[in-house]
Amino acid sequence: MNLNPLKDLYWILTIGGRPPVRCSARVSCATWKQPCSPKHGTILESSRRRQVLIGCNAFQTQRSAELKFADFHVGQVLQAGPYALNEAEVLAFAQQWDPQWFHVDPEAASRGPFKGLIASGWHTCGIAMRLVVDAFLAGSESFASPGLAYIKWPHPLRPDDEVSLQVSVLETRVSKSNPSLGVLRWRWQLHTAKGSEVLDLEATVLFKLQP
Repeated sequence: MNLNPLKDLYWILTIGGRPPVRCSARVSCATWKQPCSPKHGTILESSRRRQVLIGCNAFQTQRSAELKFADFHVGQVLQAGPYALNEAEVLAFAQQWDPQWFHVDPEAASRGPFKGLIASGWHTCGIAMRLVVDAFLAGSESFASPGLAYIKWPHPLRPDDEVSLQVSVLETRVSKSNPSLGVLRWRWQLHTAKGSEVLDLEATVLFKLQP
């Protein structure tokens, strides 16, 4: 699926739901480093996870069923994705939110420094955010973020790239002044299937804990 105003038809399949949809794209089973089923679209049984298939072009990731603040620990490395991008999505996002010529004009972009159309950096961030929510934050106690320590786009993201996200947990702590507040600091790195890093950021997330 493409996350854009084109509003592609999508399906969310969870364990206990309808039989899984077969899709031509490969199924990601990287989250929690669980081996992948050889059959595309097969839901993997687990009390802690559910497989999410959205659309038929490829946004396939594992969604956390009930991942909580206590499940994160320093040194943890998590994976999410892949996500397949296409030109229509790049254009649709950029035309609405970042209409610079190298994002919206393929012909002009082909003569530019990147030798082709590239996605907006904010589009890249949005893809990473969606992967994180689906894989780690949905169903958690997460409720806010105070911001980012830094954000970098080391290489451009291009139409037809397929990306996967690596998340490294840097810090988890409970606020001393407010014991109901959990603080998670982590690093997100988005890479293409060819190995190019297209996003690197450090974020902090706040969790509302039970007293």
